[in-house]
Amino acid sequence: LPEKASVNATAPASISISGQVSISKELASKASPNDTLFIYARAKTGPKMPLAILRLKASDLPATFTLTDDMAMTPTMKMSSFPEVVIEARISKSGQAVPASGDLQGFSQPVKIGNNNIAILIDKQIP
Repeated sequence: LPEKASVNATAPASISISGQVSISKELASKASPNDTLFIYARAKTGPKMPLAILRLKASDLPATFTLTDDMAMTPTMKMSSFPEVVIEARISKSGQAVPASGDLQGFSQPVKIGNNNIAILIDKQIP
């Protein structure tokens, strides 16, 4: 029994994704230090709603992040419910979670939950 308890104690920690976000040299000048930096996970296929979201500032770049199930926007839509997710990083002038023209963004490849070595480069501007 004690052994089983320790397994449960460590299980939630594995339901996370972490890595680093940086910005390309070309776009760095377009970001202001006070712009909002959103880092979020969404299902590779299915709903576009973020499964976990982290809000930082552009001045935090290059930023290290960890997303967990605890950061889910709704209890029914957790990262752990999906086999693969895409991590997006977006710098928003407006501070709104909805992408807008002029925002700067980058995406990861589809990754599995538990991947802690993700590198995202913000290298695109939304027209």
